[in-house]
Amino acid sequence: MKIKAVIFDFDGTLTKNEKEAGTWYLVWDAYNDTETEKRYFDIFLDKKITTEEWFVLINARFKKLGVTKEVLKTASKIKMIDGIKETFDSLSSNKIKIIILTSGIINMVEAALKPETDCITQICGGITLDFDNDGKFLKFIMPETDSERKIEGINKIIKQFKLLPEEIVFVGNDYNDETVKQSGVETWCINPNNTDITNKEFWDYGIAECKNLQEILLFIK
Repeated sequence: MKIKAVIFDFDGTLTKNEKEAGTWYLVWDAYNDTETEKRYFDIFLDKKITTEEWFVLINARFKKLGVTKEVLKTASKIKMIDGIKETFDSLSSNKIKIIILTSGIINMVEAALKPETDCITQICGGITLDFDNDGKFLKFIMPETDSERKIEGINKIIKQFKLLPEEIVFVGNDYNDETVKQSGVETWCINPNNTDITNKEFWDYGIAECKNLQEILLFIK
């Protein structure tokens, strides 16, 4: 069956797989508070707090740090994987939808992908930083589905665009992408992080070291 949409994760998939390339890390780093980020993340991973409680903590901390809209400019530091423009142009020319499903910060993802946004159908799943008229951080605008449960985002996309699961390829790289396979879409893992690329329960195919995104075009019909 012809592929009609390719859904990409962002951090570690379209970016180089480095902590410093992550949207969340860049905000914390801009305010020299990465130790707090680590402390919050550790207690979240240890299941001492829920996802909702985790974001309440971060929201309060960003206010205390005095985060401003200027932080969005740090998106220029994000190290993108090679071949994004060429890959997106190829998919777009074949009338294949390009959707970004991220657990990162939407404003920063949009800024990082700005040169390619004409090809992108939708960027969704993540959290948006909301600012007041003076550029001061107000609050998080949360997604309709939990960004840590990608399968919810996939099912929403399937319904929204009236697609069949077999018409979709998902490209991810991390443990929080593993539930996607349950939706019935084809799953690709590139540059794996905290996930087993050979585990067929989660991934149909994979590229252990993908240096240029165009490599995936060899396998998308």
